[in-house]
Amino acid sequence: MMRRDARGRLSVGPAALAFALFVSACSGTSGPVARTDHSDSGGVAAATSSLDVSTSADVSISSAPANVPVLLDGLVSDGALAAMVVDGVADVGLIDNTVAVIHALPDDQELVALQDLSRRFELQAARISGMQEAVGDEQATETAIDGAWGKVAVQVDAADPTVALEPAVKPSGFTHVTRPTESTASGVGALGVLMAIMAISFVADPVVSMSNNYTPDQYGETNNSGMSIAAGIEGASIEMVYDGDQDGVAVRFKTSAVVQTCPDASGVFTIAAKVDIHTSKGKAGQNITIDLNISGQVDDDAKLASKQTETRTQWADFGGATAGQFIDHTRTISSDGSSNINMSRTGGTVTDSFVSMSVLLSALYALFVGDNLVGAAEKAWQSGRCVRLDATPSAGPTGLEPGQIVSVLAAPRSKIDGAAAGGTVTALLSAGQNSIDPSSTPLAADAEFTYTASAEEGKGGTVTFEARSKRGVGKAKIDFTTSAARTVSMQGALNYSFGGSTGTAVFSLAMVPDPGGVYSGTAEFQITGSLASFSTTCAGASWAESLDLTGRLSHENDHDVLIISTIGEPPRGTPVPRVCTTAGISIPSETSLISSTLIGDLHVPLVDGDQPFVDTLSPATGTVTVTVTVT
Repeated sequence: MMRRDARGRLSVGPAALAFALFVSACSGTSGPVARTDHSDSGGVAAATSSLDVSTSADVSISSAPANVPVLLDGLVSDGALAAMVVDGVADVGLIDNTVAVIHALPDDQELVALQDLSRRFELQAARISGMQEAVGDEQATETAIDGAWGKVAVQVDAADPTVALEPAVKPSGFTHVTRPTESTASGVGALGVLMAIMAISFVADPVVSMSNNYTPDQYGETNNSGMSIAAGIEGASIEMVYDGDQDGVAVRFKTSAVVQTCPDASGVFTIAAKVDIHTSKGKAGQNITIDLNISGQVDDDAKLASKQTETRTQWADFGGATAGQFIDHTRTISSDGSSNINMSRTGGTVTDSFVSMSVLLSALYALFVGDNLVGAAEKAWQSGRCVRLDATPSAGPTGLEPGQIVSVLAAPRSKIDGAAAGGTVTALLSAGQNSIDPSSTPLAADAEFTYTASAEEGKGGTVTFEARSKRGVGKAKIDFTTSAARTVSMQGALNYSFGGSTGTAVFSLAMVPDPGGVYSGTAEFQITGSLASFSTTCAGASWAESLDLTGRLSHENDHDVLIISTIGEPPRGTPVPRVCTTAGISIPSETSLISSTLIGDLHVPLVDGDQPFVDTLSPATGTVTVTVTVT
């Protein structure tokens, strides 16, 4: 179904074409709504719909002639069509208001009105161009045209716009699209300009969105059942070419679009779409082309600020007995919303009503196709497709100390040319702890923010950054974490020397953090040493000591480091009796308790394996490598 999004645009879901097939089928469905006011249509039979909209109120607007409804039974009235173009002069206000009235209908009724208008145009074109005469009569022409378009519709409906893009060599001109080599045909379907509206609206969003995550060097192409897609980050293009024929009536349907998804440095983007329909019976036939060109402006907040639209419609017959009928008109809508219609030329015996239908159809094509393509482009440049946001922290982001303060530089850059994108950057702590400053406040790019880590070990915080500018939206995310709570075990032998004392202290230590991240543990020393100072020597002895230690985590040289120091209490070892000799006299003595002297301020990397035991404060001179185990 066709649905309106939050901006009021029509979006087309996967069931839309099936719905179009349903309302355009010419089999005997129940409850049709028949038009009865085709006095100006040259005898073309009334279009029917399987939806009963007969209860909808007739709608008229002030710019139409008095007592002439714009919509009659939910369909555009012949009286309104007759008033839209008179003697080659278009009533711009009436046309614009009619478009607005149709667009205001409920979705199903809007689709019925579109289908009716498109079918009436096709059948009247067949009569004017001589095709109807070549086919034989009015009923046979309707049957043949409906059947030929039905085969086109099933091909469109079978196309899958979500197929993966195959890697390809990027062409020098982005508008390149590989043409399909074949197409298949079956089924029945909607016709004419309505088919173009449905087809492009159906594929616009998936065709553009499938390449939103491309990198600047990626480019892809695919051909799928008559549909060709090409895409890179700067844009996407689509071309659909299908043929259908029945009872000698041949339809050649070609529609395409090129969407520039990334605005330039000034915020300008462009979109081009085209439908080219060729219908013939033998040498008699008619062509209609609609060229839609949109130039849009993006504001500093990466939102659509304005757009200018130009739609040129050309129709001409060929080969028939009355060849020489043609229409050429251009409708422009300025960025302020004002519109103008330039009736360049008409020729032959085309009626004002027929010209009015072509003007109204092209306006509706510009509305629906333009809105869907612009919507797809806006979704793309707001997805992060066009702008890279480099968010660089001064430390971390992992292994931070609890409470550590980190600065983050957020610099948005265009993915197209690498230039600074400008605009603003906003940061938000989207999960975890502790804070980002400023939060939810746009700063001029390049912007600097301050992250404060959690006060606890093993805790994290996620900061999301968003840049907005004329070039689109850039997105980044940083996951910060403080060092996790871990048990640190180490073993080693310290060779020491200080104040005449020498020896070896073999120790083992296990340190465990508390919930606040403070590590503590007791080192067990097994010491063997002696004293030789002045004229005193003490015999060697071995003894055990215990020493309470505390520690805290830090981050040095890309590693988590445990900084260890004594709590301040004296060692808990037991002095060992020994005999010292001074000037030849033996004197009983006891070992000194020296382990607190050996431990000053130690920085131990928290990496499993042998690590240096770096002492920065102890008065003792010692070197040691310890075996560290982190669990």
